[in-house]
Order: sequence, then C-alpha cells, then structure tokens
Amino acid sequence: MKRLFFNRGKPLDPIEQKRMYDQYFQTVFRTAFRYCTNRNDALEIVQETFVRAFKHRTTFQDKGNESLSRWLKTIARNESLRLIKKQAKYKEVLVDDIEVDFSSKKKAYEAEELLIKKEQMALLHQIIDRLPAEYQKILVFRIVHEMSYKEIGKIFEINESTARQGFHRAKNNVKSRFDKEWKECHDERA
Repeated sequence: MKRLFFNRGKPLDPIEQKRMYDQYFQTVFRTAFRYCTNRNDALEIVQETFVRAFKHRTTFQDKGNESLSRWLKTIARNESLRLIKKQAKYKEVLVDDIEVDFSSKKKAYEAEELLIKKEQMALLHQIIDRLPAEYQKILVFRIVHEMSYKEIGKIFEINESTARQGFHRAKNNVKSRFDKEWKECHDERA
C-alpha cells in the first residue's frame, strides 16, 4: 500500500485511497478527537486530513517505520487547530452588530466606551497573532475551550507544569505588550 501511495508519477487509485483511509482512519480520528472532543468536528477533521494527504502526497518523505502514520497525525493536528481557531472567531462578540442610539449623552458615552472596547479587542488580537504559535495555541485551549493544564499537556505531549508555565508566559507577554502598545497609541493621539 505504501509503495502505491508514493508512486508520484501516477494518480492515486481510488481503491488505494479507500485502503489507506480504512487503515489509518482510527489513528487520524483519535488525534482529531483529542483536540476537539466533538465527534462531528473530529469526523470533519478526518475528512480534511485525508483530502490534504491525497492532494499533497508528493511532499511526503518516507522515513521508515510508521512515518506515514506520523505524517497523517501532524496533518490532523494542524487541521484540528485550524478548526479551533475558526470556531474561536465565531465566538467573538461583534461590536459592529450593536446599534447605538446617540439621542442622549449617556448613550453617546456608552457608544464611545464600545468603540474603545472595539479598539482594545483589535489590538489584543493583533498582539496574540504575533505570539509564537505554541503560545497562541495554549491561550486558545485554556481561555476559549476552558481546558485544564493537564488536558493541554496531553495535547502538546508536555507535563502539566510546563503547560501552566507556557500559559502564564503567554498571558504576561500579551499583557505587557498590550499595556505598552495601548499607551503608545494614546500618547500619539494626545
């Protein structure tokens, strides 16, 4: 099966695709389910994983025993994280959708506060996007998905205290950058 998969000169035969899918389905599904803990999301990730694997099979480098399994697990992990990030964006409160009536001073003040919150959120997202990928992932798992440090540790294959330390470093990094950049932004306006 592996030899046919790596025959880069020919398209992958649908029968071989099915064999590969059947052989590695459980491995990919377990990897996806570890990240999202939702059966439907895990099945979606499995599908995307195999689509990507079939499409990009020429980039795979066979390095021996269980290499294909590891490659598929990596794709599944990346697809899981992509889905988690996509879902996190849907959970954000969209300030743009809030209609404000400026008929009173109180409502005008509230509108100004909303605009400030919107600016702060935009800056916060920019800062998080500039963090190293590991810190971004730990923040998303801890804050958005409310995962324990133990669960985060299992996902990244690190111990619980390392996950806790990574989260606190990421949080402190975001806080210090936010304070500095928010102050700089408002000093320029003054």
